[in-house]
This record gives sequence, structure tokens and C-alpha cells, in this order.
Amino acid sequence: MFGYQRSVSYGTAIDRILYGSFIEPSKSSAVLVKGNSLELLKLTTHPDNNNNNNDTILNSCFEQPAFGTITDARTLRCPFGQDVSDNDDTTTGITLNMSDMEYEEDLDQEEEEEEEDEEDYDSSSSTSSTSSIEIPYGFKLREGHAPIVGNDVIVAVSNYGKLVFWTVTSLSTNNLEKTGRFEPLLEVFMDEPGLEYNKVCKKLAIDPHSRAIAVASFQDRFDIMILSDTMSRTNFNPIIGMGSVEEEGIIWHMEFLHTETTSRDRLLLALVVYSDVDHQCRTIVYSIDASNPQDILIERIGRLPLDTSTPVPILLIPLRHYPEALVLLTEYEAGIITTDDIACGNLLYPTCPIARPFGEVKCPLFTAYTHCPEMDDLTSEYYIYLGADDGSLYKMIFPSSHEIQWEILKSIHPVAPAMSILGTLFITDETDTEQQSYLADVLLYAGESADSQIIAIDRTSESTREHIVLQTLINRAPSVDSKLIPMMTDEQNVILNCSGQGKQAGLTLVSRGVHTSLLYKSTSRWDGFTKLWNTQAPISNESMIGNVLVGSSSLETKMMLIQDDELNDITDMSNINSHERTITAGFITVMIQSKEKNNNVIQKSIFVQVCKNSILLIDNIQTGHIIGQWSPKDFSTEKNYVITLATITHSTVYPDQIILCITDGQNHMLLPLDIVYENQRLNKKKEFILVVGTYEASLLIYNQRGEGLQLLCEKKLSSIMKEDLDMGAVPHSVTVLYGDVDHNNYNVDTLSMLPEEEEEEQNKHCFLLIGLRQGTLISLLLNANNQKLHQLLSDDTRLAILNIGTRAIEFDTHHDSNVMKKNRNTVLALSDQLWRIQYNSICSQLLEVEPVLLPNFTSNTMTTVMKDSSVKSTIRLVDLSSSESQAREKILLSPRDFGYSDEILCMTEWAVDHRDRTYRYLCLGIGQKNTSTRSRIRKIGTERGVLMLYRLKSTDRKTSTDTPSPNWSTSSTSTEGLNHYTLRAVWNQEHFPGGIFAICPHPAGLLFSAGPVLHLYQLDPRQGNDITARTVHHSVFINNQIAIGASQSGGLIALRDDPDDQSFEQRLISVFSFHYPDIIIRPTLGSLLPRQFLKASNHGQNISSHVLPWVENQLEQESNHGVIEPIMGSTVSGGLVTIHRISSVLFDLLLSLQERLVRYESSMFILLGSAKNFDWFLRGPMGGYHQKQKQYQRNIIHGDLLTLYLRLTPEQQQEVIQLDISNINSIGVDNKQSTTTTTTTTFRFFLKAIRAYLITTPSLDDHGNKLKQLLVTEEMVSTTGDNEDDDKEEEEEEDDDDELLYIYSAELALMMDRILRAMEIYC
Repeated sequence: MFGYQRSVSYGTAIDRILYGSFIEPSKSSAVLVKGNSLELLKLTTHPDNNNNNNDTILNSCFEQPAFGTITDARTLRCPFGQDVSDNDDTTTGITLNMSDMEYEEDLDQEEEEEEEDEEDYDSSSSTSSTSSIEIPYGFKLREGHAPIVGNDVIVAVSNYGKLVFWTVTSLSTNNLEKTGRFEPLLEVFMDEPGLEYNKVCKKLAIDPHSRAIAVASFQDRFDIMILSDTMSRTNFNPIIGMGSVEEEGIIWHMEFLHTETTSRDRLLLALVVYSDVDHQCRTIVYSIDASNPQDILIERIGRLPLDTSTPVPILLIPLRHYPEALVLLTEYEAGIITTDDIACGNLLYPTCPIARPFGEVKCPLFTAYTHCPEMDDLTSEYYIYLGADDGSLYKMIFPSSHEIQWEILKSIHPVAPAMSILGTLFITDETDTEQQSYLADVLLYAGESADSQIIAIDRTSESTREHIVLQTLINRAPSVDSKLIPMMTDEQNVILNCSGQGKQAGLTLVSRGVHTSLLYKSTSRWDGFTKLWNTQAPISNESMIGNVLVGSSSLETKMMLIQDDELNDITDMSNINSHERTITAGFITVMIQSKEKNNNVIQKSIFVQVCKNSILLIDNIQTGHIIGQWSPKDFSTEKNYVITLATITHSTVYPDQIILCITDGQNHMLLPLDIVYENQRLNKKKEFILVVGTYEASLLIYNQRGEGLQLLCEKKLSSIMKEDLDMGAVPHSVTVLYGDVDHNNYNVDTLSMLPEEEEEEQNKHCFLLIGLRQGTLISLLLNANNQKLHQLLSDDTRLAILNIGTRAIEFDTHHDSNVMKKNRNTVLALSDQLWRIQYNSICSQLLEVEPVLLPNFTSNTMTTVMKDSSVKSTIRLVDLSSSESQAREKILLSPRDFGYSDEILCMTEWAVDHRDRTYRYLCLGIGQKNTSTRSRIRKIGTERGVLMLYRLKSTDRKTSTDTPSPNWSTSSTSTEGLNHYTLRAVWNQEHFPGGIFAICPHPAGLLFSAGPVLHLYQLDPRQGNDITARTVHHSVFINNQIAIGASQSGGLIALRDDPDDQSFEQRLISVFSFHYPDIIIRPTLGSLLPRQFLKASNHGQNISSHVLPWVENQLEQESNHGVIEPIMGSTVSGGLVTIHRISSVLFDLLLSLQERLVRYESSMFILLGSAKNFDWFLRGPMGGYHQKQKQYQRNIIHGDLLTLYLRLTPEQQQEVIQLDISNINSIGVDNKQSTTTTTTTTFRFFLKAIRAYLITTPSLDDHGNKLKQLLVTEEMVSTTGDNEDDDKEEEEEEDDDDELLYIYSAELALMMDRILRAMEIYC
């Protein structure tokens, strides 16, 4: 089996916040470092612009995996010179170490050395003038990297033992979401990868004036790298010197101090080192003289010991306003220490105890700090913000260089070790009667087991104003357990994550949908409004157009002008009918002839309001100038007609038109109205189709040619859907969704228009969408070019039926003419919630339906808390339907039901079918620690295991006795529904040799782990146990033979039971295994996509036959409705991972591309290392080594890497296809066995994989069929004929394949792009 692994959502836990100028010269972007990924956020409203109209301060541009673990990262402010040409001699060919050994950029020499040492590196060693140890180092310069746009670069250290420099590159700063990426500039090989404490690359510090970088290990050593005073944007190579120092002890903190000058003769590095030998903590300062980069002088100024009774140092903060000074923050006090104090051994430096709120005994434990913004006014006070793990926020003010004052601010969320100031902002005080503005600091902090936030803090001392939350960044970490639950029958699923951190636990519901952001929140309420129109209207006599929002209730109508993302009420001045219900509102465009001599035809927009008894035409809504009115009385004075329905047609070919449905109470009539402006009427030709829905569950199809309407046919919904309909199956709204943006006619309403384009030669699709009152969406695939108009709804029309709610469906499209031209392939549908219906650009016969996540209504995360969650060993029943912030719950098992040493390790539900009934059991895995003190030798850490089974039973007679009802909460304010369920103990087994960490239901019984042993428990205890040892913490059976296990070290492993092995010794065979840089929790079969996307028939044309089910008979199961579900699992850091099974043909094709991407431009995408590091990263500790084949398994494609291929330009994609890697070992092969088992990936193998894919894919698109004809035909032609020399024939075939790959590289690059886009949508 082969798999395609992809991170659907990356982790949300933030380790470091970097703020700087990464994408433009000014500080306008932030980078969130999340351990194994990087996320770029761009300031939409710069805080210094004093504009607080937008609620969104930072917008996420993109997130990129690092393919490794980032241990620390900082921002480097680069002094770029004016000359940025490639011939910049100031940064190339420089000396890199102190022993006069220059770096040689000889690529041939590098290739020879990488086989013996490190791939792609030129390694050497030298000794510092002040160090007694050797400095292993190596440099990898990336020639031809993208020019550095901003003034800052990112510096990071990784678990590979490397120091790396990154920049942000994109085709344009306005298209970062699609083409932006992080790109490595320089890599420094510091040490071999490993987990030892003395390995370098654990801590990082950068000089404030960008003169040096310090890299430290956990103990005993730190390295210094001197940077050039002039750097190049196109050939980045800043390191000009290097030194190393051995300092025995554990390095807790390390920071550069601010100096009075920027000269290189005095750089100060401060450290807090704890000696585990004499148990002494010391503050140490080193002076670095880098006047001569070839001979760096590193001198220790002094060591200031801390008293053994002194609390542990928590933070070391260099003071920006006071050179050569720092603040040492402990658990109870803060002290200002200067370099003179350290040099003289002065222990009487000024200290100040940490202020505590009234009544508090303990001081807060500070975790992060950030300096105040740099102000132009030198008289402004200097202060530092401090955040604590309990949510305390402090302001540490420095009135002088030896004095500290504390100011306790309002509490916030618990703060993680990441905080940054974004700038300042003027805030209008809404609580003040005068609404005065005040200056506030904009602070971004990372939440610890809580959401991260951007808040505005009043800069005024002793201010009593509340912090204003400007933006919230969702944090789902740490996730300790998860469960896939269905929210709607036969529709989308959601993931329920459980967080067990902090005093209050949290439950988070994660769903998939369209992200939205809040632009404006009106102060006045619009009670009773049921219809909204977002349209255009003229706002001046000079044909200026503005966006307006028209809202209508049963009694009144309001109009709001949208300007600068704000709503201004213009109902009175617009002169609309405000005391009537509006049936429809919009605009029409009329063509008039200019009164000037040239007689040019110009366009003029007119606002239209259709009410029950009148139609208004307004050409200036700010003056309320009415230019026309119409009433049903103008049509007939004999009968009292009223307007019931209306629609407005828009076209660039035909004149706009208003079509009405009027009635006298008995009969209904369709009435088209032409617009005559200034007695001029142009182009009487009109051709379109009108679709009308009736209460008889039918569709009436009319055709208009010229003036009149002609009924073509009437179609019953029962004949279209081929099933019996209930009373609610009445067409409520109809719209047209185009598969191409070039269509001319466009409209949506209960009355809907279809285009008639008989002269169009191209084959274009469109969809007729019908929304029923019962919440059912009907989609009909139409081809207006190949079918006659009266045959659009024929029996062979492609039909799709989807239930999106229980209420009547309303369609809404953009009435903005500019938006209409671009977004005709998107429609919004409102039922119980809002959905986006979009045309699939990859498969022209499919629609994409996703929920729209609206702020304050629905969101991708919903968190609820449970009180008293810190109580040990408690089982609770929680009502997920509760909308309150406090979850309604019931305690099923209290601590009295467990022993003192019992700890609940795992829990699962087990359903057993017996005699036509289903019995449900709650299985608990318990761990017991040995707390006995009777023995003279106390055993510490030994555990015993207990397996407990409880019967889960419902006491509600209205429901089944064992099957829980989905609506078990009968009241939104009471817990009556919670009392319908009880637990009864039925069985427990003690004295297992280890805690029960994993329980998994199995068709043969209950499978659980106890220590290193797997046990199979059955209701019939006479059966034996199948025993084997596996280090997994969660597992799931996907069929009777395959089990998936999540490793505690990260990653997944699949095991298959071999029934032919009767020895039971090697019965479990590894199917696949891969490493993931996070712990995956409770893998299961499922997906967050709508089930219609998971159907095998609805996959894209390019992958429909290559995405396979993990369960062999999954497609034939009636309960599964033919869907293909992947393996999905949450991660501890809040991410989400899916693994799809793919065919061997698609695997070979994607593997060839993956190997090229890894080595493209010297591992451009592997941010933390080389291709060799990526090989180790993908394989990881999960292993997967075949003893017989003497090589590692290659059965997983890394989808996170392949999605980066989509961010390349077409030219770069073509370079990837043409990349020759025939002389490089294939990924996944053991290099030690390369002499016998090495397989090379040549052009011929790549083309072989491409041809196999083209031949085995039955539903290729037009581009794929063209390639199939070219490549497969070429191969058949080249293989015909006789050739006596087989070796010569093989060589000629390889040459032909090389030539074909270069000839059709552009077509192949496009094919891979389309395949990966299909995989991105469906996987």
C-alpha cells in the first residue's frame, strides 16, 4: 500500500514571534515560528498609521513547513549596501575562520566530500585564539537566490545542528497567498544532529547592531560568528569571522547587551550559567573584540555568582536605553546589573521585589517580555511589558538607570514565551462622553493553552482603561485527545479536541469551511429584517458608483452606504420607499447618447427598488433624485394587481430588463419591463430563458425573443429527481452558476435567467441550481451549446442532490458589476447556515460546496470550558449542543469511584451486537503507581494496569435503551437530558504489568495494551491472547487485517496481520511508516470534507482512479454511500493530518517529482537542511527498514512538500521537470548499502511513470489526453523495428526519453500542476 500524507492544518502553538521588514523596507510583517512550520502575517493596517477602522491587524499570507524542528529563531537587521549587483566583492570570497582557511566554492570538490561527510557541504575545522576545542563548521552558499526585498532576514537554528538564514520571496507582495514562500540564503553546519546536551544549535542571540551572532548548546559551549558591516541582497554571505568558547555549566540564558557605540572593538555577551558540579548559578559577561575578523579576541569580563538562596533566574533582559546594563528577573525580584558590577563582583546591585496584587501570596512566573515602541521623543519613559503563565500582565518602568517601578495591568490569557510590540495606535474611547482619543501600544502575544491575541494597551501611567482586543489568533494546542463526530446526517464531520491543560479544560470543535473576517459591526440592531441586497447605486451626477446595502423587513426598508468598510445610514436622503417591504433591489445600466458633438454612447447606472405597489428609479441616492416610477395600475386599472416577485437581468449584449410576477389574487402573470431613458431606447433584441418555480413542485421554462414570453415546457421536480417528494419540496429560489467567467447573461432570484448562445463555438458548462423550501439543493449540469433550449432539463441531464439544511434555501450573488465579471463561478446559499457553492476549475462537471464560517455565528473553532476540571479521575457527560461559554455537564464517575493511585490513561466506546441488540460499553484504561513504603527499598515509577468496563445505558423510555439519541438535551437551560444516561460497572481486570495506555475495539474483541504487551479481550474468556510489542499510544483497526498506530515519537505506522504465518512470531508486517514532527492523536478513518467530495465518482478527472479506499470493500458498503475516507488524526500542537491511499502508478509519478523538488536549486524548499536531512526527516525514528531488501521503505509521499510546487512560476516548474538527478541516490535507500542496492532515478524512469499514469487513468482531461497521444505514441514508434544490439538500443531509448522530457517539459509541468491541485482539493 502507498500513502499520500498532507497537513490539512498546521499546529497553532507559537514558539517565537518575529516582527520586522521581511517583505518590504518598512516593518509590516510578522513571522510566527511554530516549531516545525513558519507562518507569515502581513499588517493590513499599520499601527503607526493611527487607523483603527479595521478589526484585523494581521492577515495570514501563507504557512510553510520547515521539514525539521526549529529550536530557536531571531530577526537579523541587515545593513545592506547600495550596490546589490552580483559582483559585490564585499560579501564574496571572504575568509571564514581564524586560521586563514578560506572557503572554496568548488562544486566538484563539494560533491566528492559530501559522500564522506555531510551532503552538499565543504567542511573544515579551526581553533579560536581563546578556545581549547575544535570548531567543526561548514558553509553552504545558495548562489542565485531571490533578491532580499526587506531589510530583515530570519536566523534560526535547527535539530539538524545547522544555523540557517531565510528570506521571504514572491512574484509580488500582493500575491503572497499563492506564490510567497520562505527561501534559505545560507546554511552553517555547526554540529552533527543529536540529542546530547553539548550539541550546538539550542539557543540563539543576535547583537542589537547586527555585528555578531551567538549560538549555544544546552551546556558547556557557545560559538560566536562575526558579521560583515555591509551585506548584499543578491549574494548573501554575511559571516566574516568565527570563534568558540567553552563555558562549563548549563546555559540558561544568553543575550547581547546594548553598547554605547557601534564599533566592533567591544561587543558584550551576557549569559546565565548554572554549574551542576558546585550547584552555583552565575551571571557571566564576555567582551568580544572583532576589529580583526581573522583574529577574534574573546575575553571574560567577570562572573557574578548568585546566592544559593536566591530564586532561580527566569529572564535576562538587556536594557535598550541603558548601555551595558541588564535586568535579571527571578521568581521574586528584579535587579539591574551593569558590566561594571560584574567586573568588580558587586553583589549589592539595585533590586526591586515584584509587585503582587492585593491578597496574592505568590508572585507571577514571567514567561515573555517585549520592549516599548521606539519613540522619536527622547523624553518618553522607557518600560518593558512582562507576561506570566497565569495571565498576569505587568509594566516594568525605568525612571532612571538604577530604579524600577511596577505597574500591574489588567489580566490577559496565559502567556507563552513569545511576545512582540507591533507599534502604536490612536484609540477612540467610546465610554467617554467626549470620545477622546488616546495613544495605545499594540501588543501581540502567544497564548499558553489559550488563544493568542493582539491587544491595545493605554500608554498612560496608572490608566484604568480596559485592554481592547483587536484580533484573536486561534490556538487549539495542546490537544490531548480528539474524536471525529458527525454534525449532520450524511454531510460534513467535525473534530472534537480536548485540552487538559490549565485549571479549566477546554473542548474545541474544528470544522472545515470558508474563512471570513469581520469588517464592520453596526451599533443599531435591525430586528425583523429578512432580506439583504448588496448592490450598486449612483452617488453623484457625474456617474460615480458606490456600494450600498439594502435591508428589508415586513414593515420597512433601510439603505446603508458602504464607505471605508463602514455603514452610513442614508435612508432618508435617498428618498426610497422606507415604509414598505422591498421585493428586490438592484441597479440597471442604460446606454444613452452623449449630447456633445461626438455623440458617443455612454453608460449610466440607475438604482431600482421594487415594492409591492411601485417601482422606483433613482439616479442619485445622495440627493434622492427620482427619475422614474411605475405602478401595476399603469398596466391595468380594471384589476388590483400587486407585485409578488421580481428579477433584474444584466447583460453586456442586451439591454437590462426588469421582469415581474404580478397577481390579482387569483391569477399570476409574468410581465417584462423595458427601461426607457430620456426617450431613447437602444437595441430591441433580447434572447434569454426564464425559469420560474411554482407551488406545484414544478419549473416553468420560458423563452423570450424580442418582446414576448413563450412557455417552452413544464418540468415536475419528481420527474427530475426521480423520487417522491414531500410537501416542502417547493422551488424557493433558482440561480445559474457558470463554469466560465465569459458568459454575458447573469441573474439570480426566484425568477432566473439562462443564456442562449447559439453562436458560441466553445463548449461551456453551467449549472442550474434549485433551492427547495425543505433545505434541499438540486444541481443540474447544463451545456447550452450542445442542447436545445427545451431539452435543458431532459432525462439524461446530470443531477446532484444535496441536503444543506432544514430551512428554505436563499441564493445570493454579487450585484456589483465589477464583481460579477470575476465571480460568476461562485454563489452563496443560505439555509440553516451559509454555504459557498463554487465551480470546480479542475473538474468541469463538479461543484464545490463548503460552509462559510461567519464570526460570532459560526467559526472554525468553538471552545467551551468545564469547571473543576483539575479534579483527578472524573468522567463527565457534556452537552455539545450548549451555546453558552460554560458547558452543561453531568458527573458520571467521581474520584470516589477510583483508588488513590488510579489515573485514567485512556477511554473508548465499545459496541457489541448480540441477539439483534447493540450493547454499548465504556472502556477505561487505568494506571496505578506503586506508593508502598513498607519495603526497605522503595520502587519508584513502577506501574500496574487495570481495565474497567462500564455499561452505558439510557433511562429514557422514548429512546432506545442502549443507543444514545442525538437530541439528548431537552432544554437549553436545564440538565434534564443529561440525567437519561447512567454507567454501571460490569467487569474489571487488575494486575496488568503496566498501565493501559491504548484501547481499540476489534472485530474479534477488545484490543488493549498493558506495558509492552498487546492483549485481546473477548466476551468469551476462553480465547487466548495474540501477544506482540509495539510502542504506540493510539491505534485503530481499518479492517480485519490492518491496524494503524500512532508513535509517541511522532508519525504513524501501519501493521498487517499475516494469516499465513502460523508461528505468531513475525505475524505483524509493516505496511507503511513515516515520521511526523508532532505527536498524532487518535487516528481514525474520516474527513472534514463534505461527503459528496469523498465519493469516488466525484474526484477530479486526473486522480479519480488513483485515490483508493483503505478498506477494500468500502465502496460496496451501503452505509458508506461509496465514499473514500482517508486516515485522519489531530496533533498535540493543534494541527490536523490526513493520509490518503493512492495507487502505485500515482505513487511512482509523485515520488519522481518529490525527489526533484528536494534537490531543486540545492534544497530550496528544505528550510532546515539538505536532501539527506529530508530523507531522515521523512523516515524518522519510525524506521520501516527491510532486512531482506537492505533498504528503507518508500511508500509515503510527503504532500506538504509537493504543495510547494504550486507556488513556483511555470518556468521554475519546467526547471524541476528537467532536473537531472540520475547520479544522485534515490530517497529512502540506505547509503551504507549503496554499492548493491542503490537505485537511480533517471529521465527514463520519470517518463515511464508518466506513461503508466497516462495509460491507467481513464478520465483524463483534455490536456492529459493530448500528452497521452504524444508520449505514448512516441514510445510506440520508438520501440518498433529490429535492433540486434540490445545495449545500443537501450542507450538510444534513454537518449530519446531525455529528448522527449526536454521537448514536452512545459506540458509535463502543467500536468503535474493540475494533478497536485486536484490532490490539494480532495486530500
